[in-house]
Amino acid sequence: MQRWMPLFGLTLLFLLAVACGGAAAEPTPTATQPPPVPTPTATTAPAPLTPTPTTAAVATPATVAAITGDLVIALKELNASGQKGIAVLTAKGSQTEVLLLATTDISELNHIHTGSCAVVGGVAHPLTNMAAGKSLTTVNATLDSLQTGGFAIRLHKKGDAATYTSCGDIPTKANALTVQLKELNTSGQSGVATLVAVGDKTDVALYATAGVSELNHIHTGTCAVVGGVAHPIPNMVNGISVATVNAKLDSLETGAFAIRLHKKGDAATYTSCGDIPAKSTVSSGTTPTTFQVTINNLTFFNVTVPVGTTVAWTNKDSVSHTVTSGTDGKFEGKGWNSSDLSQGQTFSHLFTQTGTFPYTCQIHPTLNATVTVTDSGTSSASASSSSSSETYY
Repeated sequence: MQRWMPLFGLTLLFLLAVACGGAAAEPTPTATQPPPVPTPTATTAPAPLTPTPTTAAVATPATVAAITGDLVIALKELNASGQKGIAVLTAKGSQTEVLLLATTDISELNHIHTGSCAVVGGVAHPLTNMAAGKSLTTVNATLDSLQTGGFAIRLHKKGDAATYTSCGDIPTKANALTVQLKELNTSGQSGVATLVAVGDKTDVALYATAGVSELNHIHTGTCAVVGGVAHPIPNMVNGISVATVNAKLDSLETGAFAIRLHKKGDAATYTSCGDIPAKSTVSSGTTPTTFQVTINNLTFFNVTVPVGTTVAWTNKDSVSHTVTSGTDGKFEGKGWNSSDLSQGQTFSHLFTQTGTFPYTCQIHPTLNATVTVTDSGTSSASASSSSSSETYY
């Protein structure tokens, strides 16, 4: 009993303390409670990291130069060289621009030679050395003067000039027809094609904006009305395609054929086209004639001739003249240009299409006249009122 008395006494004292409010309350722990969870705010989520376009970042498409030319010639491989290409000749007044495009790293030296690809002649006009498969030269000769059937373009082997690697005959005007290829379907493509009569076949050379087309054909129909494929042409590579088709040139000059280029990867879409025009012919039984015109006393004559007539101008003045397509001394870029005619010299031009064609003198710009070509009739000439009597001596 005495052993439990101290414990009883302590218990009694504790109960009295609680009853009197004197006992200390058990402290509430604070340091161990977790911190309050922060309430999310209405912060807007960051925008996606999309770059803002600026004016400087927008690329302006480069302007592609139009492909033009008066004559495209196929350069055919010689001596198993592996080289092929084209030559594009463009009339530049009394000069001619010659562009060569051929397989690279095979040639350096290039010339316009007399003769033909079959018969080698001497060098008539040196051309700029080939670099990266390209050569561009302006020669001092009219395009008409080169289209006599007596010239060819020859490329020489690099490091061995005695060996020819490719060649192209410059055709006569009568045997060649050039067609401009016009853009279709906003393709950005333009071009030019020349068809050359070679016996019962026709050589076709195409030059067009590169990277737009592969498939090419001569179709029946026109550029306005699509027909079927008449003659396939090899796929275009770097804007160039050449072919020999089994058809006479005359048979293609009926007004019922067109050259069509197809979009690369989408053959149903045409990128450019050129109508092969109907051939202007002289009436059956009509003998081709030459009509003589004299340049005298600083006077040009208005000339009227039937289609198929050759007009021959002879300079009788003591000063030189030119007989040039155009007006007021300016060559229009197409047609004919005699270059300088000294006293006694003659220049001739064959008119194969009807129409009225102005001509002028590049030396004396106030000398102007016309050639009117009719379906039939007789030839005549009368002094032009546009020819000035101003003294040039």
